[in-house]
Amino acid sequence: MSGTNERKFAITPDGGVVHSQPDIGDQPEVRLRHWRVFESPDGRRFVGDDGYSGRLSTVIETWRPEEALAITASGRRYYLVGPSGYFRDALWLLERWVRFNGVECPIDVTSEYHRG
Repeated sequence: MSGTNERKFAITPDGGVVHSQPDIGDQPEVRLRHWRVFESPDGRRFVGDDGYSGRLSTVIETWRPEEALAITASGRRYYLVGPSGYFRDALWLLERWVRFNGVECPIDVTSEYHRG
């Protein structure tokens, strides 16, 4: 393993907990369920359920619709599993990210990522 696999946590002003993601070497791929895609001025990001908690990706750099696979700025590979959906923890995380980064209302572009 390349990292310590230790997660770091932070407490948000409203009492929520945000944790860091494992090192890319420890977790190069994520299977994301109940996913959505939001666009902000710096690019598009996934939010969804990674099987552990809510997840917010770095900016999507490559999208391969035939595989439902995206590669993000971190180098992590995200596979979209099943239909899009809403996962409360992920939307909560997106809301905190928006506030912290001063992003004006990101646009939901999920429909552009549906297969079929």
